Amino acid sequence: MTSPLTIAEEQVMMVLWKLGKGFLKDIINASPEPKPHPNTIATLLKILIEKGHVDYQVQGRNNFYKQKVAKSEYARKTLNQMVKSYFEGSP
Repeated sequence: MTSPLTIAEEQVMMVLWKLGKGFLKDIINASPEPKPHPNTIATLLKILIEKGHVDYQVQGRNNFYKQKVAKSEYARKTLNQMVKSYFEGSP
């Protein structure tokens, strides 16, 4: 199973889920205002790759990012974990 996400990581994933895939500049442009610094998004993408949520391909001098975990799958796992943690496994 993939690792849980922080709020900042989840915000980047929301953009990537909306786009489907894209370069860093695409993710920055699709981010809500105020837009995070490009270095911040690049760092979060690196963490998301390490956690198994994002994959990438090198294209020229840029990385092309794509989701590895669908939004519906992440939502289901997060909800299941919340039910286990807060409601002793009973919805």
